[in-house]
Order: sequence, then C-alpha cells, then structure tokens
Amino acid sequence: MSETNTPTPTPEAIEELANRQVQNRIETGKKVAATLRELSEARALVAELENRYKTDYDAAITSSWTAPELSSIGIDPVKPKRSRRAGPKTSRRTQGISIGNKK
Repeated sequence: MSETNTPTPTPEAIEELANRQVQNRIETGKKVAATLRELSEARALVAELENRYKTDYDAAITSSWTAPELSSIGIDPVKPKRSRRAGPKTSRRTQGISIGNKK
C-alpha cells in the first residue's frame, strides 16, 4: 500500500465544516417550512373560492338561469370532489406471512 500525504484536519477545520452543514440544514428547513405555509394558505383560499363559486352558481340557477345556458357561456357547475378510496386493509398476517399449517 502506498501512503498518501493527506494533511490531518485540525479541530477548527472540522468545527467549521460541521457548522456549515448545520447552517445549511437550518436554512433549507426554514425554506421548506415557508413554502409549506404558503401552500397551505393557497389551498385554504382555493377551498374558500370553490365554496363561493358553488353558492353563486346555485344563486344564478335559482334566479332564472338554466344549467345549459350557463354551460354554453363557459360557466359549469362545481364538480363534486372525488373522495379518496382507501386501499384494502391488510395486516402482516394477510401480506403473505402464513401462520400455522393452514391450507
């Protein structure tokens, strides 16, 4: 084996490197948290606007507009949100792990 002449790091150099890594973690954590906050606010605003649109659409229908008339000018009813369907519930027993000698 050949020996390389790599300088031994000083405690100060190790501390500086560690501090930079910690600072980078802090900054990226703050950034992702801020973006999540903005996203949450935007989702809340969209939900509020969808509710208002549904209310206004229903008021237009009640006031004499017909759904086909509104649709012909590009105003469509709010489509109900599809609920997420939960996948089949499984446990460790039903995931291919056999218990006993059942056939």
